Amino acid sequence: MIELGERVHPADPVRVRSLPDLLLVVHRPRRRGGAEARAAEARPFLVAANTASDRLLESSTTLALKTSTETQALIDENSSAYTSSRNLFVAVGVVSIVLALGLGFVISWSLIGPIQRTETRLKAISAGEFSGRLDVPNRDELGSLATNVNHMNDEQRRL
Repeated sequence: MIELGERVHPADPVRVRSLPDLLLVVHRPRRRGGAEARAAEARPFLVAANTASDRLLESSTTLALKTSTETQALIDENSSAYTSSRNLFVAVGVVSIVLALGLGFVISWSLIGPIQRTETRLKAISAGEFSGRLDVPNRDELGSLATNVNHMNDEQRRL
């Protein structure tokens, strides 16, 4: 492997100080000579290229492994966040449904109870029992109906 500051070939006066220096040495015009001389001249470049290739492969493999590990960690983190968000959403939905059902039950009984008491009292009045009274504490239409039923009961009792 050729390090910075070294000569590419022992007979070569140029020292490699940077990658551009190495490229200049590689792209220099070839000297005249036989195939064996050219092969000997090219050998250091092949060694340097093979070394650089090995380092590049090692670096790219390390980078790919690191990226894969970080990606998997992010996927796991996002999966965990998705699961907790989903669970929170389901819990809020269930609580909302339970509250809606509870509120509906309370509101329906606040309407049904006075109506059932009024119906029971009207059945008693139709049977001729005028001694009872209808107690509906509501101050709405149902309370007004209960007051009118009581007034009718009083009038029927006087007759």
